[in-house]
Amino acid sequence: MSGGALAAPLPGPAEARRADELLRDAGASYSLGDSIGAQRSLMSALELRPNDSEVLIALVEALRDRPDEALPFARRAAAASAPSRRGALALRLLAEIQTDLGDAKSA
Repeated sequence: MSGGALAAPLPGPAEARRADELLRDAGASYSLGDSIGAQRSLMSALELRPNDSEVLIALVEALRDRPDEALPFARRAAAASAPSRRGALALRLLAEIQTDLGDAKSA
């Protein structure tokens, strides 16, 4: 790879299963009104799958009321998402967060 950047290693089966469990836990926490618990689960899932657009998008949505914190994850989600429905969602979230922060030019 050029520029010395290394891609994050793909998770093994155990890590992938654990990340899936954490995503489910986050969804359950969020639906019960425990946004802090959801964010904790999503941050743990992100440690296992740092470039996973599903995890990143879920984290952005969980942090939606704190745009300063959500913005770097929204940028990562947009960069990690292939042109697809998920990619469109990531770009929409990024634009909304940037607008919330008063950066309509970048949105």
